[in-house]
Amino acid sequence: MLGEYCHNDGQDGPDDADESAAAATLYAAHTYLFGCHDFAVWTSGRGVEAVEEHLQRLAETEDETEGDDVLVDTDEALAAELRRQLQDLDLIATFSKDLRYSSLGLPVDTSIRLRRELRTPLSSRE
Repeated sequence: MLGEYCHNDGQDGPDDADESAAAATLYAAHTYLFGCHDFAVWTSGRGVEAVEEHLQRLAETEDETEGDDVLVDTDEALAAELRRQLQDLDLIATFSKDLRYSSLGLPVDTSIRLRRELRTPLSSRE
């Protein structure tokens, strides 16, 4: 939240601030800090957009390096992203008692424990 991508400068801000992966990260931080469900929905959408952008870059790279047939099933890649998000939500739901009032702030020991228990599983891919 203190980084250069979190700003109110509109078009005058850094160009990468609207890149889907960066925006998804900012929305996730806002969801955590403010407990606003809309940010969670936007996070999910920007995560899917980030996958689409990655697939587009792969397709462009493949066009430039003819002969390297790296076929990616777009539908499967997007479905995999949504499955990953659902797995994360299921994992987070197991901590719902601890997270219920997180927008009001968590005790330091609870925050440390949750970070330790959730960070790696939520950051890893299948």
